[in-house]
Amino acid sequence: KQDEPIKIAENISERTVSHLETYSDDLPGIQTSIELGRYYPYGTSAQHIIGYVGRITENNIEEYEKSHGRSMEDAGYNIFGDKYGQDGIEAYAEYWLTGNTSDKQGYLEAEVDSSRRIIKVLDEQLPQNGNDVVLTIDSRLQRATEKILEEELAKMREGIEPYNGDNQAPLANTAAAVVLDVNTGEILTMASYANSEYVFDLNDFARGITTEEYNHLANDPARPLFAIAFQGGQLPGSVIKMLVGIAALEEGKVTISETILDRIRLRESAPACWSSRGHGRINLMDALKVSCNYYFTAIGDRMGIEEFHKWAEAYGLHGPTGLELLKIGGKTDFNIIANPEVVEEIRRNNAFNTVKSIMRSKYEVELTDEQAWDLVDIDLQYSKLVEYLRNQGIFDAEDQTVHQAANDILSRFYEGRWSDWEFLRVFIGQSASSVSPLAIARYVAALVNGSRVMETHVLKEVRSKNGTVIEKTEPVYKQLDVKDEYVAAVKEGMRRVVYESGGTAVSVFKDIDPSITLGGKTGTAQTKLGQIEKNTGWFVAFTPYEEPEIAIAVVVPNGKTSGNAAPIGRRIIEEYYKLMKSEPSNLLPEYNQMVQ
Repeated sequence: KQDEPIKIAENISERTVSHLETYSDDLPGIQTSIELGRYYPYGTSAQHIIGYVGRITENNIEEYEKSHGRSMEDAGYNIFGDKYGQDGIEAYAEYWLTGNTSDKQGYLEAEVDSSRRIIKVLDEQLPQNGNDVVLTIDSRLQRATEKILEEELAKMREGIEPYNGDNQAPLANTAAAVVLDVNTGEILTMASYANSEYVFDLNDFARGITTEEYNHLANDPARPLFAIAFQGGQLPGSVIKMLVGIAALEEGKVTISETILDRIRLRESAPACWSSRGHGRINLMDALKVSCNYYFTAIGDRMGIEEFHKWAEAYGLHGPTGLELLKIGGKTDFNIIANPEVVEEIRRNNAFNTVKSIMRSKYEVELTDEQAWDLVDIDLQYSKLVEYLRNQGIFDAEDQTVHQAANDILSRFYEGRWSDWEFLRVFIGQSASSVSPLAIARYVAALVNGSRVMETHVLKEVRSKNGTVIEKTEPVYKQLDVKDEYVAAVKEGMRRVVYESGGTAVSVFKDIDPSITLGGKTGTAQTKLGQIEKNTGWFVAFTPYEEPEIAIAVVVPNGKTSGNAAPIGRRIIEEYYKLMKSEPSNLLPEYNQMVQ
């Protein structure tokens, strides 16, 4: 509109405001105004959960019209000046949080002079605030967990006790921890940590982050912008073994009391037990206690991949977690447990990339995507590979180099195929499996909460301007039919991990406050053969043991060993109990009260 103000600058200094007001007579048409803006008191905490608001983008405009069936301008947004939720809960809950839509807008009808100064107010309606969104996150535990991750990883890299000697992990620059209410699916803590030299502060985004500042964060190898806690696909390692046990019991492939003799390696194509001497004859509970690879590959072999995969899907380790933050912006947390179809899809994608790379680097040929996929589809047929390379004019009919090229391609096509080795590695959390810490925490919760696989969420409720609850997230879950005695056996195995001699986490928890009871499991996932410094370390737990309230998952990529994740888990558990006993300091205030 002709007489509607156009914003030419924002976030200007008080000094600039003073100059503009002083020389206003010489600057007709220029005026200053105060606008509402976002300020995040804990701007460096829970950034991936909270997200941020920013200028409206073309993508916002397109997505809004697609979702709401009308344009943003029709809804009342000023697409040139308003801010819009761009990530996290700010984006997911924009509908409730915003004060920019027509139903919330006010107006002022007034007489003004030539400089647009108000002379007389004729009519006025005050604008309304957006609604309040309440999260499930315990801000105290969230910040404490972030601090614990930062402190423990610093000690890990430096080799400070308990990470001294062989436990030093110099490459441990990222980690994540999730604390989940086992009975509701509410996320109490979901911390993603990155050892970055650049500060990831939501207030920088709120004011309008510079290109240089954003590029620092986006290009940092530690990936501070990536939410490893709920997006980071990690090899699960041995924390999957409780699921293997439950599945084998339910499928009738093993009993609780049956013992299996650890012969170190089930067969030549099987992964070896981590103990070179074996563990002797052990049952399920002791196999969990010592994390015996032989036992779990043996019962997995009896079961087969299809029966196991059915249970992986049932417990939510193959599929989404239901987290609302992953329903925006094309993000995904589709967790994957390896099976022949998964491995074949990965193999084909790797083969596509590899064949293009080989032809480019060695033969100076830039294949089209169609040509690369054609070669992948020809697969292991050598003569047809040669024929295709010639028919496409990639090599002349007389050029014998085509045979070397076909051999190079063929040799790569053998890599990554489903095999007995891949099959057996699935049961110790290896192969092509990829899960987020949130998915692991949910699965642990389902092991101990009556076999209910909860949908996870961070949005607790939405309150109107007068405090009325207008939206509330109710627990949603899938009930599994699992025998109580099987659940009890798995819980007992997890108890032994922490409390009995030989348990893989007993040294970490030997002097914990006896009033704190728990079950746990360690896990180490080998991501690069022969490079133990790149192993992923896991620790999962539930507490209290008798009546579980929370499930915890901690992951440390490049953490070298599961023993390095367990001390982090212990500190988080102790912090949880400390906060439970203290006076709550982060309760929401009454409506319209000032807080510090």
